[in-house]
Amino acid sequence: VSDRSRNAVLHSEEDLKTVVADVLDWLARPDNSDWLLIFDNVDQDVDQGSETGAYDVRRYLPGDHGSVLITTRLSRLAQLGQSTRLRGVDEQLAKAIFQQWRGVEGAMDEAGRELLGLLDGLPLALAQVASNIRETGLDTASYVRLYKQQWDLLMGSDGDSVSPLVDYEQRSVATTWTVSFKAVEA
Repeated sequence: VSDRSRNAVLHSEEDLKTVVADVLDWLARPDNSDWLLIFDNVDQDVDQGSETGAYDVRRYLPGDHGSVLITTRLSRLAQLGQSTRLRGVDEQLAKAIFQQWRGVEGAMDEAGRELLGLLDGLPLALAQVASNIRETGLDTASYVRLYKQQWDLLMGSDGDSVSPLVDYEQRSVATTWTVSFKAVEA
């Protein structure tokens, strides 16, 4: 990467464009194939409107060598290369994640086991819930009740929900986030 970009202090959009161009040029060099470029949490689809922060990741793919890792919930990005769909963790690891984020170790009560089942091994949901319980002091049984209420609202209790969250995983994380948000609002 050129010295101008290596030592750049970004003051404008043009400065940023220069650095991006220099990095892409460096990544595209034929003699430069030992690199990994990570795009983490690419979850806004530039093709579905002008959301703030949305960009077309394809503009930043520097050729056919080196390695690129994209983490996303956008299934259409699978067409860019080899895709692996990640699932939830097993019960033992789910319990460990939950307990680490909650700051409590030991046996789980019935409500705790029910909550782990509701969260279906999703690491982000487990961390969100455990942090919320730790910070608010809410007992697990009360959180399970709030979670179920919020899930019913999100899913539409009349069965006619037109929720934009089409994946079960999205609904679980959205439910845990909404419960936390409502606690902050109160």
